[in-house]
Amino acid sequence: MPGNRHFATSPPRYFATSPPRYCATSPPCPMSDQTHHTYQQIASDFAAATQDRGPILADMATFAAGLPAESLVVDVGCGPGFDAEILREQYGLRAVGLDYARPMMLMGREQYGVAVPFVQASMDQMPFAPGSLNGIWACASLLHLPRADLPVVLSQFARLLKPNGRFYLSVKQGDSEGYNQHAYGQNAPRYFTYWQPETLDSLLNAAGFCSLLQKSSPAPKGPWLVRLLQLC
Repeated sequence: MPGNRHFATSPPRYFATSPPRYCATSPPCPMSDQTHHTYQQIASDFAAATQDRGPILADMATFAAGLPAESLVVDVGCGPGFDAEILREQYGLRAVGLDYARPMMLMGREQYGVAVPFVQASMDQMPFAPGSLNGIWACASLLHLPRADLPVVLSQFARLLKPNGRFYLSVKQGDSEGYNQHAYGQNAPRYFTYWQPETLDSLLNAAGFCSLLQKSSPAPKGPWLVRLLQLC
C-alpha cells in the first residue's frame, strides 16, 4: 500500500525480522475503510480537540509506574502521538506511536512537533517481534473494532508482550455497535463498538490478562470503561 512505511530511516531491532503485513492485504483491516478515511478527513479537528491530555494523565502515571526504565511501549491508535510523547518525555519510556491513518501522525509531527517514532500499521498486524514489548497503551482506539474482531487483536497483544507486560485500554460503555455519522460539525462516519464490563472483562481474561485496575470514568457523552492489565 503506497505510503505504508516506518517513519524511522531504518527498522529498529525490536521489529519482527519478516516484513510486516498491512491492511492492504488479506485479511482486511479490523478498522473499517470508512473509519480510516474519516480519520484522514478530520485529522486537524481531532488533533486540536484531543491535545489536552489532562483527563488521563493520572492513568498514564499509573501505567508507567509499573514499568522498568526505558521500557518499549506501543501507543496503539496513537493519532497525533500526544500520549506517546508524554510517555517518552515524562516517564522515560521508549514509546512508539502506531496508527493506520498516516495523516494523523503527520499532523502530530509537522504541526505539533511530536518527536516520537511512528509506525503506520493496523492494530491486528503490528510489526513487532513476539515478546518484545513491555507495554501496550490503547486509549480510545479499540472501540473502533467490530465486536467479533476484538479477541483476535487481544491475542496478538498477548503474544507481543513480555511476561508481566502491561496493557492499558479505554472503551465506551454501552450495548450498541455501528456507525456514528457526524463529528466536528461535518459528515464523518466512524464505526464504534460499545462494551459492558462483564463482556469486556471475560474476553480480556480469556486472552491471558489479569486485572490491575478497573474503573468507569464519567464523560459528557457516556462513561468510559478503563482497564489496566498485566499479562498473567
